Amino acid sequence: MIAFIFERVVDKNQILLLRTRKSASMQAIRLFPVILLLVSCQFAIAQGLGSKQDSVQNPVQRAVCQESEGEISISIGKQVFLTYHKSLVQPPDGIDSVFGRSGYIHPIRSPSGREVTGDFAPDHAHQHSFFMAWVSAEFNGHEVDFWNQKKQTGRVSHAKVMAVNNTDSFGEFEIELSHEDVTIAQQPIQVIAERWKVRAFHRVVDQPFVCDFESHQKCVAESPLVLRQYHYGGFGLRGNQQWYKPGANAALKAWTKRLAKSKNTPDMTLPTPPDLSVMGHDFLTSENKRRHDGNHTRARWVTIYGPIDQGTAGIAILSHPENFRSPQHVRLHPSKPYFSYAPVVGGGFQIGPAETYTTRFRVVSYDGQPNRKILDQLWKDYSEGQ
Repeated sequence: MIAFIFERVVDKNQILLLRTRKSASMQAIRLFPVILLLVSCQFAIAQGLGSKQDSVQNPVQRAVCQESEGEISISIGKQVFLTYHKSLVQPPDGIDSVFGRSGYIHPIRSPSGREVTGDFAPDHAHQHSFFMAWVSAEFNGHEVDFWNQKKQTGRVSHAKVMAVNNTDSFGEFEIELSHEDVTIAQQPIQVIAERWKVRAFHRVVDQPFVCDFESHQKCVAESPLVLRQYHYGGFGLRGNQQWYKPGANAALKAWTKRLAKSKNTPDMTLPTPPDLSVMGHDFLTSENKRRHDGNHTRARWVTIYGPIDQGTAGIAILSHPENFRSPQHVRLHPSKPYFSYAPVVGGGFQIGPAETYTTRFRVVSYDGQPNRKILDQLWKDYSEGQ
């Protein structure tokens, strides 16, 4: 059982943190709504979060999961937090139909409604918002690429819905995807049956949106899926296209040249990296790394953020400490709003017949600039099973 405890954390902004803890007893679960109401009202009044009447009437925004013909969505309060695509999503005009896909999440929104993910980016149309895929793989003696759709050797698609649930604490869904070898288009072979569980939690006003994500990839073929060492692949996230700036790559290269020259000067004065107005977005990791020094480093969490629709918003992906090769390496693209948790950076491995590869993340979408102190605490809570 999971119950919520809202805790006041004292920092510069007096920000309230959402934390989850395992319930000590069924009695605590039964008393949860009453306790939550009293605590939420107390905090709201102390922080000036609206009137007393509003706080009493709506202390918590519920996470509600709903299934339609082609989608599954989770709303928190009146805002749609995320949408999973069961049906094939066709690309917009001007993009090859080969990039159509099902079995991924888009959009993911911040509490204010800003979309922090992107889909069908003209520069990398295969990067579908929030998705799972392997790149440099071998199956039955030949190469299979589930990530780069243009190659048409591998395919990831929605298979079936396993469950849709709403409880007193969260809304969630479980689905199954199929990873197929389509090297011979007329004879696709299923290699991986992947099961997702996505659970979004109820929220107090002024908190981020939070959900937990689980992926279980089982090899259902008679041969293993061999994953070669590569510089990306596994989990991928593409940010909002507003974060893409055509001149970002050139600006970063110019800065890199200035950096190299500065290392040969007597005072070793390092040039300042290009800012958000030039790059459109930035990364921050748990190890205080950014785009210019964070690629292929290990990280417990990664966030990408930047300006969207006259505001600032971001999304953080917190990696569970039990994930394979944790803390995993991350691929931070030098100029585009995209990153990947990529365990294959550390070397190749395989998923053998009947073996299951499991990945867990906590997803946090927020408005404003990222706060390292809060993200560290949220990761600590997550790592402790809260």
